[in-house]
Amino acid sequence: MSITPENLGGDPELARRILVRARIIAPCLQTLADDLREDAIAILRGVAAEAATLPPRKLVSTGVGPMRETYRDVASCFSKEDESSLRSLCSGASAPGLPVGSFPEPGWIGRLWPEKRG
Repeated sequence: MSITPENLGGDPELARRILVRARIIAPCLQTLADDLREDAIAILRGVAAEAATLPPRKLVSTGVGPMRETYRDVASCFSKEDESSLRSLCSGASAPGLPVGSFPEPGWIGRLWPEKRG
């Protein structure tokens, strides 16, 4: 079952924009198992709550010279933690960046510290 804007609550248009951005961050979002889907919804509800507190197109910086303005977008509502959490749901790894596999590799190190298989 896929994640829908109704799962996030609040403004449906904002929820759609958040989901589109979330699919860029974690392409597997629509194919998650039920338990991981609930985790993703919890993360995205937090992002939606953050986005709902901001006025639409909140002005973040201005300029005087050649007239610059910078507006905050939906992507800025995703914290680094939100992004890495969503990515981890797709990779299946509990902690991104940690090695995955059987260690040590065969060779002289494997003879010094043989791998114990349970």
